[in-house]
Amino acid sequence: MSRKITRTNWSPAMIIAVIFLFSIMSPLMSYVGHGLKTSWPIFGVWIYFTILEKRNLSSSIKKEIYNRRFELCMFSAWLFLIFFNYALGRGYTGLVHLQVTLTLGMVLCVDIFYTAKNNKSHEAIQISVLILVGLEVTRSLGTLFLEPSLVRQAMYLGGQSELYARTFLSSVGDYGYYTGLALAIPVMVALWLKQEGILRIVLLPILVMISVSIILSSFLGATLLMVLGFCLLILLVILFGKNRLRWIVLFSLIILLAIYIWGNYLASTIQATTEIDKFILQTNSVMQYGLIEGDLTNRAGLWLMSWRTFLDHPFLGIGPITGQNNLLMGVLVGGHSTWLDIPAQYGLIGLFFVILFILLGMKRGLANLWTRKGRRDIKNLARLSVCFLYIIAGTYNPTFPGGVISYLFFFFVIGGISKNATH
Repeated sequence: MSRKITRTNWSPAMIIAVIFLFSIMSPLMSYVGHGLKTSWPIFGVWIYFTILEKRNLSSSIKKEIYNRRFELCMFSAWLFLIFFNYALGRGYTGLVHLQVTLTLGMVLCVDIFYTAKNNKSHEAIQISVLILVGLEVTRSLGTLFLEPSLVRQAMYLGGQSELYARTFLSSVGDYGYYTGLALAIPVMVALWLKQEGILRIVLLPILVMISVSIILSSFLGATLLMVLGFCLLILLVILFGKNRLRWIVLFSLIILLAIYIWGNYLASTIQATTEIDKFILQTNSVMQYGLIEGDLTNRAGLWLMSWRTFLDHPFLGIGPITGQNNLLMGVLVGGHSTWLDIPAQYGLIGLFFVILFILLGMKRGLANLWTRKGRRDIKNLARLSVCFLYIIAGTYNPTFPGGVISYLFFFFVIGGISKNATH
């Protein structure tokens, strides 16, 4: 295995941290464990074993918390605002928002602890979760190939349907799962390239399986995010990376591999042809009729719906509306734009806390990018590309709180960087 991983001192707490992170991402574990009813107790066990380690890290953790004090204040204010809306019965889905955001808080706790240790533990956990996700994704490929419409049918029927249960038991995820994986692809590629020996060999098929599953999920937005993220990473490496010729050759080989897999295994699938046709029709329609009238997905109409609701309730919004089994979804809030849905539901006050929390997190995650040495680190360049994609993705789909999308983004993408990090 890679020297970076074998030199990491694995402890029971680290193993439980991997299990916790995987449990909130895994479709199978989520369904079998009844969602957070299993994940939250696992987090409690992680806290217990972390205390037992007695590593005298209190000063490091306090310093890390102090470095993130403004970021954590914004998060706490956002969490209080959700609780305030839920306690007053404003909206229909405040409990959903509260559960997802509390789980994100747990992810931040794990991130803070292993960032404070600063001994490659954070990266070791990232790679371990990546391997577990890749193994589960591989398990789901047969179902995705044989039942092209399964994901969308399960999404339309909702969580109470037998089809929904069969979907998750087959390790097939939902929109948030595949969009989160697509967003994280550049960092996954960077992690793979930074490894050595057999671990680099093991991670390559893992990345291939994850990429194939994103295409077979039938979500055009996720596929476009994955492709755009990879292209951005290539561009940034060519512009700022060291040994550019080496990178060009390596990425050229990766592109050739992708073309081979596409041409021989994916191009003829129903999902791929549907996504291509949808992209062509959408592009032609928008070019001919404009963004609003030419939008075949009706995204523009949903955006306008949220915008009008925000104008009617600019300060505190109308309360949390986005979520399943919601009578007002698509009536007052479109549910397809984080940057419009949050002000519609929580007003300017909620949007202020969310935007600052995300921007402060991005600033921390990109801290090393401003040095010449930092710009030559492919993982820093990958983080930059994903931060850009996160903003884009939030304009046409929900990304925050967003469940798996946020868990991956705040731990897997911009996690592991402290103020004085030397990664």
